[in-house]
Amino acid sequence: MYKYIETQKDGCLANLYLARPEKRNAFHEQMIEELLAAMDNFRKDSEIKVLVIRGKGPVFSAGADLDWMQSVRNYSFNENKLESKQLYRLFHMIYSFPVPVITLVHGASFGGANGIVAASDISLAETDTTFRFSEVQLGLLPATISPFVMRRVGEFYAREMFLTGLPFNADKALRTGLVNYTGTRDAIENQLKELLYSIQSAAGNSLKNTKWLVRKVSDNFNIEDMEDFTADMIASARVSDEGQEGMKAFAEKRKPDWTALSNKEN
Repeated sequence: MYKYIETQKDGCLANLYLARPEKRNAFHEQMIEELLAAMDNFRKDSEIKVLVIRGKGPVFSAGADLDWMQSVRNYSFNENKLESKQLYRLFHMIYSFPVPVITLVHGASFGGANGIVAASDISLAETDTTFRFSEVQLGLLPATISPFVMRRVGEFYAREMFLTGLPFNADKALRTGLVNYTGTRDAIENQLKELLYSIQSAAGNSLKNTKWLVRKVSDNFNIEDMEDFTADMIASARVSDEGQEGMKAFAEKRKPDWTALSNKEN
């Protein structure tokens, strides 16, 4: 179905792989289009509770494809704008995906690839990963990724990363908040298993509503305006089928039966 990416689904788990290892998983127009299509298909699947993004081969992604960069040199302003909006759409689709998105990074993550890292809910990096925002060294700027990176790391870490274009290691990525966990490959895989177990055992609608809640509060953070909104959200959750089952299971000291609820809805 796809040429430059691979997708898999295992029950409520969706996997998406950047699959141009011979080009270090570098982005180009067709790859971006395939990523958007895959994300859209996954988004419509109500069974999915979590999406994991990885890269095939020795690195996560080297950023923009060199041949693609050569071709866009000849684009008009409007053509460049349309192309850039497609890339922004990809980052925003990851950021606003209805269920948790976990990205695993290894080897290298350069330029636009860090947009995926920053837009994900949780990002894990192998210890030997190198990160870089090299746009200023090319006479460009990290425009489409900036809203997502700055939400992740804050203004002044972003200034340093964007303005110098210097490479940095996974420890610094962890310290700045660009990633959530670092470790050896085995440690990262074990951390992923723990995260997946916890997320997959959660209630599906609760996951979606919690992710939406975080976005809503983050986008409109005025503590004075949160009373009614947050009270409405928790009240709705408590009277929902999932909330009723979860509270009953807690009182009975057992695990909630989300499968029964799912069968009931179907």
